[in-house]
Amino acid sequence: FKSLRCHFREKTDLQHRLAAADYSRYAENWCEAKQLTTGDYVRIPINTAVAETGDPVYAELFGFYVSEGNTWQYERFAKRPIDTYRGVDFSFHRDEVELAERTITLLHELGYTRTHTYLRKNNVRLVRVNSAELADRLERDGGRLAAHKKLSTTVMGWSPLTQKRLLESWLEGDGTFSKRHS
Repeated sequence: FKSLRCHFREKTDLQHRLAAADYSRYAENWCEAKQLTTGDYVRIPINTAVAETGDPVYAELFGFYVSEGNTWQYERFAKRPIDTYRGVDFSFHRDEVELAERTITLLHELGYTRTHTYLRKNNVRLVRVNSAELADRLERDGGRLAAHKKLSTTVMGWSPLTQKRLLESWLEGDGTFSKRHS
């Protein structure tokens, strides 16, 4: 409501000036902060409009990124083309062969064919793709490093079906759900 009120004040036409003067007419159950008492609830309007359908294939890959992925960059090769030395890793358990194969399929469907799979000594099956473009997009849509990952407003504006595909792959990876802590 605060940003809407500021918007009304910034406008100079009569309709907006009247709206700023009598804001309660434009916001249901509006009251000023000084009128709040203990036990009152404050609601913040959330935009629930679907801004775009979103790409279901990218949404599924993005779910794996949020649960299993990280971006990387090799600084020591900075003189060479950066696309070759920046990319994304998806770290699965060595027995999660189907998830690794599904990730590779999704990457290929999106046009990222420079993929490699490694089986590490620490029981990790690593899927690596060399693409600065994909790394930038995933970071923009979901953040970087586990502690800083979150869904961007773009992702929150995807259609419910596309978001469902994202959540399914997120939970299929390391994402968890607990009835006790939901």
